[in-house]
Amino acid sequence: MRIPADLIYAAAGTEEPEAVRGFLAEVLDGGPVFHDAGGRQFYALTPASAPSSWRLAVAECLGSDTFPGVPATDLTGPDPRYPAYWVAPMDGPGTLCAPDDVAHLVLIGHKAAMKNAASHTSRTSIRHGSGA
Repeated sequence: MRIPADLIYAAAGTEEPEAVRGFLAEVLDGGPVFHDAGGRQFYALTPASAPSSWRLAVAECLGSDTFPGVPATDLTGPDPRYPAYWVAPMDGPGTLCAPDDVAHLVLIGHKAAMKNAASHTSRTSIRHGSGA
């Protein structure tokens, strides 16, 4: 699953790497996630069957014909030499995120992002004199 970083940060309520790491570990029950900082995307690894039931347009469920640039297993933190690193490394072969957990995460992030956008719009309108 490719999830925009803004949704992850909105869901976590922070962009602080360690807080995001802890949040994802809890919400995704320790499932593997890597972050592509250059593309501002997070990737949650899920079973190959996940695309058949994915219905959330705000995050993309990639099919088996997609080959994302998966970081080396020892890249577990930001490194200026590499664009991607593991936020939640794999515990072992076959360890994956449950698609329902990822959907729950995406919905939390989408709702929080919408709330943040509405709040920002409201504050901007009031500052420019167009508020009630």
